[in-house]
Amino acid sequence: AYPQARLQRTEYRMSESWLHPAALKGNGILTIKPRPRYAAHHPLVIDLHGVFDRMTAKELKRRIKAYLEGNRDHLAINFSGVTSTEQGALLSFLKRLKRNKQRIKIISIDSFGSDMADVVNYAKTYFEVFMDVEGLTASLA
Repeated sequence: AYPQARLQRTEYRMSESWLHPAALKGNGILTIKPRPRYAAHHPLVIDLHGVFDRMTAKELKRRIKAYLEGNRDHLAINFSGVTSTEQGALLSFLKRLKRNKQRIKIISIDSFGSDMADVVNYAKTYFEVFMDVEGLTASLA
């Protein structure tokens, strides 16, 4: 006896200007896990877990570039969960991000050890490098 309202389904796609959880496939799998931001002035911290190779580096660079173009926020990349890296992939990745060095911070790149000393030195030369996420948040307090 009463007219029923029609239900409408609205689908929302996630913008490429946001870094959302994802699994990037290359020779292995690299997962991206963003952390919730503690405050508006804190950078978005993304944790990387898995294999960092040229294919995953290319896709990650594309996503970071889209994020930085779509937002004014800063970004912190945490490498503590990276289990293995392809020779030259990490250095090439950092060189391509050098244009945005004021907005990008690097976390736990020292965990790669002495076999990647040139990459660690390059990162420390151009980017602000932190030992861990707690060190980053303490510096922003």
